[in-house]
Amino acid sequence: MQNRIIILAAFVMFAFSACRSQKQQVQGQEIDSETAYVSYYTDALMYQQIGSFDKAEENYRNAIHFNQKAADSYFGLYEIYSAKSMYDDAQVALFKAIEYMPHNAWYLLSKVRLFDKLANTEQLVKAAQELVTKFPDNDSYQIILARVYMRTNKLQESKKVLEAIVPKIADNEEVYSMRLELAKTMNDKALEER
Repeated sequence: MQNRIIILAAFVMFAFSACRSQKQQVQGQEIDSETAYVSYYTDALMYQQIGSFDKAEENYRNAIHFNQKAADSYFGLYEIYSAKSMYDDAQVALFKAIEYMPHNAWYLLSKVRLFDKLANTEQLVKAAQELVTKFPDNDSYQIILARVYMRTNKLQESKKVLEAIVPKIADNEEVYSMRLELAKTMNDKALEER
């Protein structure tokens, strides 16, 4: 096991030095913006994977310099800022990513998670509603919305969402347990029996 770790560390260092020397060649030549963007973005991913968040942030920022509408680089910054508990910066970066790629389900789901972590119930509800509005056929997102409504004490809204999805996924254990929980909270025997 220890040999594998040493081999993996050696591989990472080799890949790191190869990328560095390649980047030096790139920086020494006139290159197009797309090539520079890809170079910085791949370095950012590598640094992020090995936990070097400051270097990853620097490379994401450099990538954005060459492509200001690069949603994936903004999302990378969001992930780094979240890992560092820099939630204001994380929110700004995530909103930029969503601005440039508004129908990316992962970005929208991350928005729900961010506002959940921040305990911002108003924005949490709006983010969950936006996710369902953009992906109305996704039952998992409907369940998330129903759960958000329950957690924010919007019980009638939660009941409405659950009643709409039950015919499609009646055997779902999470939906069943949510219905029971909601029925007990609302003292709704009819919901409990369905």
